[in-house]
Amino acid sequence: MQARDKIFVSYSHKDKRLFEEFKTMMTPAIQSGLVDLWDDQKISPGAQWKDEIQQALESASMAVLLVSQNFLASRFISKQELPPLLNAARDEGVTIFWIYLSSCLYERTEIALYQAAHDISQPLDRLPKARRQSVLSEICAKLIAVAQRSPRNPQFVRANSQIPLSPGSRHQTHLQCCLLLVEALESASTAANGGGPTTALRRRLTLARDWLEKGKELLPDSQTRLSFQLTAALQDLADKTLPWLISETRLVLPEAGEAEKKLGSNEHFKEVRREVYYLRRQIEEYLAGIPEFAKLQSSDERWLVLGFRDEQDYQAFLHPTIERLLRSSDPMQRDLFVKLLTLNEFTPRQLRRQGYRKDLVMDSLNALLSPEWAEWTDLSTLGNDAKCRLTNVGKRLLGQSLHVRTIKIDPL
Repeated sequence: MQARDKIFVSYSHKDKRLFEEFKTMMTPAIQSGLVDLWDDQKISPGAQWKDEIQQALESASMAVLLVSQNFLASRFISKQELPPLLNAARDEGVTIFWIYLSSCLYERTEIALYQAAHDISQPLDRLPKARRQSVLSEICAKLIAVAQRSPRNPQFVRANSQIPLSPGSRHQTHLQCCLLLVEALESASTAANGGGPTTALRRRLTLARDWLEKGKELLPDSQTRLSFQLTAALQDLADKTLPWLISETRLVLPEAGEAEKKLGSNEHFKEVRREVYYLRRQIEEYLAGIPEFAKLQSSDERWLVLGFRDEQDYQAFLHPTIERLLRSSDPMQRDLFVKLLTLNEFTPRQLRRQGYRKDLVMDSLNALLSPEWAEWTDLSTLGNDAKCRLTNVGKRLLGQSLHVRTIKIDPL
């Protein structure tokens, strides 16, 4: 498989003026080697231009789409460029970065599933030149930042989620070790405190376990760079307290769609939370004396160390959006969305009886409820037996996203 390490720019030749403004703004980053931008101006005279474009599409780690009515009307773009780029975004984690050049019906296309690079209430062609140059500067700065965070080596990509893992650097190992273990403790503690969708709390526990394992791997090489007291506290956290907290929290967390379990007289759970409280205060006190750690915590590198592109990527992992779910490679996800289009009303339990996984059902309902594509119709019984339905707008928008025509309503 060809390595994906280029930024592919897709644009209509009828928008050449705005394309040239964008390209000019990017020139310093291109010349300095910060980004590897490819557009059809790179095709040499006499070359097989279709083959050149195909190779560029196959080597793209990012796609910059200059969206306009000319762009959407181009048969070559809609048939030859967009499908492989959107498929690669779904299946291989290629980043879609689109810029709104002029008013058009982008919302009728799959492009609408992706966040635009700027405020789409003001397409670039409506702006005075000085304002447009300012907006372009912000767009290009964002593009460079995203490109720099995108992994170029497939070994740093999580299976199934397309979340990059940071390769790290030797002189930062001790700081990364501290960050991983501290964030693991924070994530597990949040799950232990409850509140919010159970699916998100269980994902927090999964992250806590992953970060714990990675932090433990780095701990032996970090001890010479950390104080004896901090090393001892982190060792206690990694070997005993954090695994204990994760284990006890898993026992008390309800299943997806179920009401929260009562903690009752679970003394083990109470005891580990007390121990976590005092150990956390101790570790925070030791870390307060390391200014480099505070700098790492507040930097963009923090998310790469934790295995995410940025905070938005992290939040989308905890609380999957409709856009993220629609890009899922899980065939059951699409089947569930299509099924929901056929139902007047349903409950999570009824969907479970149809064979859909608990986490899939609750993630889908939470995502649909967030933008008000769905609504609860009866909450007299909470959890699995609460009644829900898609709104008329929700059915229409979900059908458009799935490219499904109106279908017959079928009782569950």
